[in-house]
Amino acid sequence: MATPKASVTPISLTVDLNDPRVLTQRRGTLKGKLTLFAKYVATLNKANLTNIQKVELQLRINNAASYYQDFDVVQTRIEELAESSDLLKHLEYREEFEGQYYQTVAAASELADVGNSPAVANGSAAAPASADSVGYKVKLPTISLPTFDGSYEHWLGFRDTYTSLIHDSKDLGAIQKFHYLRAALTGTALQVIKSLEFSAENYTTAWELLENRFNNHRLLTHNYVKSLFNTQSINKESATQIRKLIDSVLRSLRALKTLGEPTDSWDTLVIYLIVTKLDAATEREWEEHKGSVNSNRQDSTSRIKLTDLITFLQNRADMLESIAANHSKNTHSNSHDNKKSSNQSQFHNFWELEEVPKIGDGLTDDERACEQLFASTTQRDKDGRFLVRLPLKESADALGDTYDVARSRFLSLERKLERLPDYKKMYCDFMHTSRAQTWQKCTGKSLFNPTNETFN
Repeated sequence: MATPKASVTPISLTVDLNDPRVLTQRRGTLKGKLTLFAKYVATLNKANLTNIQKVELQLRINNAASYYQDFDVVQTRIEELAESSDLLKHLEYREEFEGQYYQTVAAASELADVGNSPAVANGSAAAPASADSVGYKVKLPTISLPTFDGSYEHWLGFRDTYTSLIHDSKDLGAIQKFHYLRAALTGTALQVIKSLEFSAENYTTAWELLENRFNNHRLLTHNYVKSLFNTQSINKESATQIRKLIDSVLRSLRALKTLGEPTDSWDTLVIYLIVTKLDAATEREWEEHKGSVNSNRQDSTSRIKLTDLITFLQNRADMLESIAANHSKNTHSNSHDNKKSSNQSQFHNFWELEEVPKIGDGLTDDERACEQLFASTTQRDKDGRFLVRLPLKESADALGDTYDVARSRFLSLERKLERLPDYKKMYCDFMHTSRAQTWQKCTGKSLFNPTNETFN
């Protein structure tokens, strides 16, 4: 099984290399990490190791190399600062750490079947660079592996990056490449290889499936041409939107050129396409600029190039950003003055509110009469129900003869219920129940409320 080559990238130390106490504490931390790794290796049984566990063990071996690099830097500095009488003690500590490191790495390599691999034989996994080669350099930033969700417009970028970092690497085994590939895929792209068994033999098959699905020249060309024509138009002068337009067009053209399309001869077409996406003010400025470009050229037959338009748009975006920055400064100054004036006004209004004179209850005569009627006539019967009189603004005689209207609507209701036997039964049951519970003998003038029926 192939093994990944151990990284010898210098480890970034964030400790004070002139403070013996801090250096000793850092050295103890590194010794503790190595001890934990040794304990982990001791729990493994070679006969029961799966392929995944072997890959994990190889990664842990590589990680242990960073412990040694860091330790070598720290220990070398401790020995440089130590008194002559203490030097022997520090040298013995180094010998103990290195002995534990090499024994642990050797045992782990034997478990992972990488004892005879070139990486170990050359000492790259078990013998990291010394402090002389590491020095106090800064660790370079890690290159993140891109992800791919199945979108055709993202395939070329993902393919090129993944191929250079993982697929073409001679230091990674097939099972490790398969692991990285599955970790980088999401959405429909992951579905393409999801049914494959996770094994070294299936890595090549998985990569071929992805290439057959997404490395489709016709579909890729179609999508990038579509993206070129569907570029979002600019509604108003905006540096951000102009730069977004430039980036979108150039990205599509680069992709199409990679696919073998003759984009270098498309200047006239692309210029027209971009100009149709510009806002009115920018388009007018471009027409004026285009005239000056033609007049400054000795060859009157030469055509406007795409680079001329791109340069114009970039300069215009820079100009708009400068104007926006200056306007923002002025706006901030005015806003500060306005805020100060507003605070003073609010403070003045606060004290005015505190001294507002008392006013009446704010009720109209009708509202006050209604409230008095409610307070004087509301009762509660023996069953706990409240009996409230309706407040009439005028005499009840003003309502007229309500009987005929109520009777007409009641007869209409009966005809409707005849067509709906189930609702008729429910309605009659309700009316009988309500009559038995709440109806009382009326005295004086009777009023009829011609309500409409409601069915739920």
